[in-house]
Amino acid sequence: GNYPNPFNPSTTIALALDQEQRVKLEVFDAAGRLVKELHNGTLAAGRHNITWNGRNSRGMQSASGIYFARVSNDAGLTQSHRMMLVK
Repeated sequence: GNYPNPFNPSTTIALALDQEQRVKLEVFDAAGRLVKELHNGTLAAGRHNITWNGRNSRGMQSASGIYFARVSNDAGLTQSHRMMLVK
């Protein structure tokens, strides 16, 4: 999940991995469009916190609304979590 939720201006997405693995963390808007890729690489086993500052891949502030954090790994496992940006 993420905290705080709802958030303004940033939120932290917490991940817990049981082993080292390649992880991709992306943020999508409610229409399914990619807003920003937050991480794409290997993470060690353990807990990780990745912060999203509410900005898109061009550095522009995203609008208020519902967003989805999607975490996936090379084994094909995917999880999504709903987040709300409020201004």
